[in-house]
Amino acid sequence: RPTVFLVGDPKQSIYRFRRAEPRLFATASAFLQSRFGARFLARDETRRNAPAIIEVVNTLFADEPAFQPFRQQHSHAVGLPGRVELLPLCAAEAESKVVESGVVQSIALRNPLQEAGSEAIDGRRRREAAQLAERLGAMLGQTLIREHQGSREIERPLRCGDVLLLVRTRTQIAVYEQALAAAGIPFVAASRGGLLESLEVCDIVALLEFLVTPAADLQLAHALKSPLFACSDEDLQTLAARPEAGWWPRLLAAAAEIGVSAPLWRAAGLIAGWVGAAAALPAHDLLDRIFHEGEVMARYRRAVPEARCAAALANLDALLLLSLDLDGGRYPSLPRFIDELKVLRRAEGDDAPDEGDLAAAGELAADGRVRIMTIHGAKGLEAPLVWLLDANGSPRRDGPWEVLVEWPPEATAPSHFSFVGSKELRGSARAPLFEAEAAAAEREELNLLYVAVTRAKQLFFASGVVSDRSSAVTPYARLQAALRKLSAAGEALIHGQALPEAARESADTPPPKPAAAPEAVIPVGERREMPDAAARFG
Repeated sequence: RPTVFLVGDPKQSIYRFRRAEPRLFATASAFLQSRFGARFLARDETRRNAPAIIEVVNTLFADEPAFQPFRQQHSHAVGLPGRVELLPLCAAEAESKVVESGVVQSIALRNPLQEAGSEAIDGRRRREAAQLAERLGAMLGQTLIREHQGSREIERPLRCGDVLLLVRTRTQIAVYEQALAAAGIPFVAASRGGLLESLEVCDIVALLEFLVTPAADLQLAHALKSPLFACSDEDLQTLAARPEAGWWPRLLAAAAEIGVSAPLWRAAGLIAGWVGAAAALPAHDLLDRIFHEGEVMARYRRAVPEARCAAALANLDALLLLSLDLDGGRYPSLPRFIDELKVLRRAEGDDAPDEGDLAAAGELAADGRVRIMTIHGAKGLEAPLVWLLDANGSPRRDGPWEVLVEWPPEATAPSHFSFVGSKELRGSARAPLFEAEAAAAEREELNLLYVAVTRAKQLFFASGVVSDRSSAVTPYARLQAALRKLSAAGEALIHGQALPEAARESADTPPPKPAAAPEAVIPVGERREMPDAAARFG
């Protein structure tokens, strides 16, 4: 007789936006038990997480009304050192303005070709990213983690592939990438839907837009400054000072003169050939010619920092493939292809093209780099060190004109279906349904936090920025409340013990760079204890 085996965890149901229904777990369980005499087996043990992490999980979720019923979790990793730590929230710096007699002084117009623009920038996110890079740089190759090799348990230094950075959404990934790249920490970002926003793809698209409209001076300047041509600021100033009408005639005239720079001379020759080809070749054929004649891959390989080189090359490959995938590559003209790219750029979520696949690009595998992922993408994964970024952000608000559906798990069809506009247009008849939706949304936010914390084997960090709106329902606030309950003083932002560190030859020896992390392993019990990390990092 056939058997049925179902496994699942309502605490990890995080796909509500895809109409996932965690209530089906209980309904399916009751159905199988009543109709087929199935056996229900509840498991609350883990062999992944260190006891210190599970203690935080139990304290955090046991008192959450929206997370009930919750059963206490237990860890089989007895003796495995673990640590949960909240880093201080990054606050905004006070704005500085030049004031005379109570009036802000006027700012003179600037020459944009000679003077860089300045604008008020909220540096909170950048400070969080710098804090991330500094802390990781101090731990990589130095902090010892435990792992099993066959029947043996060993300690080895933390490597980049042991680190998993989690974000709630992909909108803020770029600032963390920049900080890691500046620190020389190799990384890979699983950034879905972000292909057309990547800088290298924007460079190529700017060139294509110029080939369609040779009067587009800004797009031409963008392409000239990109690694494809690598023109300097002096080259652009030379073109800006010429008398011809438009930058394309200026570039052609400058290239015909003696003493013109090599990048400008090369750009004029290549672009002249591509302008003629753009009127006759399909988008893919034109791109293929640009990639070949312009030595696109080789130039970006030399220009892009090593930490991001693999991702950049993969994105360029993905753009070339996209030109074939869009409607089977049947667009007869470049303008039609560019129009389609504009539509895709405005798309959201799964409709936008994904960034390039590093594995397909034949570059270094993800296990040799720090991984940056959304919490949804990390479900089912694990890592010795997990860091939740932007942990003090509030949940994303629902967009306008959502669909409101009530479909009880035991029913064969929905009992309600309607569209939702602004709050002023909702009325009171659907109030119970909106309350149920709000409760489901709160439970999903808790599920996301549960999934994020339980990805960590030994180390879980969380950081964020000071929010403009104080809220007690952010992941950071919830974690802070749990750590205070576990702390005797009631104020600590750390729970657990510091992981040991590799011994250095002398106090003057600097820590090894992340890319050169030592690979030596140390059997457990044969290491020297190091000072508590709390004393080092405050």
